[in-house]
Amino acid sequence: MFLRVTRQRAKVKIIPSYETASSIGEVFRRWIANIIDRFHLGSFDYLTRVVYPHVVGSDKVKHNSPMAAKMTELARVLNPDGLEEYSRLRGFPPERR
Repeated sequence: MFLRVTRQRAKVKIIPSYETASSIGEVFRRWIANIIDRFHLGSFDYLTRVVYPHVVGSDKVKHNSPMAAKMTELARVLNPDGLEEYSRLRGFPPERR
């Protein structure tokens, strides 16, 4: 699922550094609990792992920089489901029992 970010990074010559991850949501839903919601970090991952390194250069990426903070702010405001495939993390909050 996170393969899409790796591909995007490669297209703009940012060294791929992420492994794909598989969702456990279906297994969780089937065997453990009812899922009442879901979330993903697709916008955040795309902005901070593709856009930011492309703009500043992959060798100049710094965590907690002003630009990274601005991208985090953007991701909190807009995180459409269309960017879910870029997410390296998905969550499936279960129903309380």
